[in-house]
Amino acid sequence: MVIPSVWAWDFCVPNQDGVMLYYNFIEDDDEACEVTCCKNADYEIPTIRIPEKVILNRGNVDFGDPDTILHVIGIGDNAFNAARSYTKNIERIELPYGTSYIGRKAFSGCEALEAVVWPKNNEWFYSIGDYAFFRCGALGSFQIPKSTEEIGHMAFAYSGLLSLDFEKGNEFITVIPDSCFLHSGLYQIKIPPFIKEIGVSAFAECPIKSLELPYGLERIDDYAFFDMTFIMERIEIPATVKHLGEYVFCSRGQRKVMKHVRNLYVNASTPPYCISKKTFGDDYYDKEEKKYTNSIIDVTLTVPIDISKEYGISSFEAYRTTFPWNRFPENVIQARDLSGIKPATAKTSQPEDVFSLDGRRLAKTQKGLNIIRYKDGTAKKVVVK
Repeated sequence: MVIPSVWAWDFCVPNQDGVMLYYNFIEDDDEACEVTCCKNADYEIPTIRIPEKVILNRGNVDFGDPDTILHVIGIGDNAFNAARSYTKNIERIELPYGTSYIGRKAFSGCEALEAVVWPKNNEWFYSIGDYAFFRCGALGSFQIPKSTEEIGHMAFAYSGLLSLDFEKGNEFITVIPDSCFLHSGLYQIKIPPFIKEIGVSAFAECPIKSLELPYGLERIDDYAFFDMTFIMERIEIPATVKHLGEYVFCSRGQRKVMKHVRNLYVNASTPPYCISKKTFGDDYYDKEEKKYTNSIIDVTLTVPIDISKEYGISSFEAYRTTFPWNRFPENVIQARDLSGIKPATAKTSQPEDVFSLDGRRLAKTQKGLNIIRYKDGTAKKVVVK
């Protein structure tokens, strides 16, 4: 069995439109293959249709060599990477039923790619790799299938992505990874309720016009929403958030401060932990007073009227006296009653068992094809490279 390589392919077969596509066998699965790259491939037409199955040795039956039918289950690493083959004409990719993953840098640099068409009722898809759609400048909108379990680092960074939709029913993704949408065109997104962490620079330099953070979110890392283009009237941090990194909502410039947020609502009665004073921007050195002043006077901070269980004082006092929330002067802090707000929580389907293709129960996933059964009764095939 040939091990897949970014420079090698095992066989090639034209699709229904006569476009030559290149494939690698999937290790430990004699019935599956993935689309791979060819250094000299030249894709001249705007639509590439990936077939559900490919047939090898067609026409050789008379020589005692029967046809071999392989299911196409993934788009491999660098498959249409513009640095490896000529892909500048590709505007549309149609994926087949049974697609399980899109590999690392699979469509990186496909400048004209506008749309990825998912197969109907496909429940097998689980992964988008690192840099998968990096610098795809024409990419307008994108839907994350409900079966997706992970999105890679910088998967949509520096792309033209405008809007992102998580298909209803996705309960598997819990992390938006570092730099996932960095410097993309993303202006519209609804972060789903199962997300627990937003990584470093995940949405940095995006022109997001409005932002709704879900109840259940626990952590927002450094620069997560740094230097967004539009001024937002309101950002609400749910009570479940326990950690805020540096420069989370700050802007670029000589002083990294909160410029694009007018009203910051924080729903936790006890102030969330902040990694440093720089969560809300740099200190400002007053040359006349010859001292640093750390007040944030251009943003109104609104907190609950509850009593902080940790501090034993009102939430207002807790925020006013706790580092670095004390950077907000008393005159810009307000309090509100949250007793009538009942945030919705999301159910999460957790893996229950892992099996090999021959039905053996495994302690954990192994290299090759695995079958994972979840507590809600669903099951899916997962390829581990």
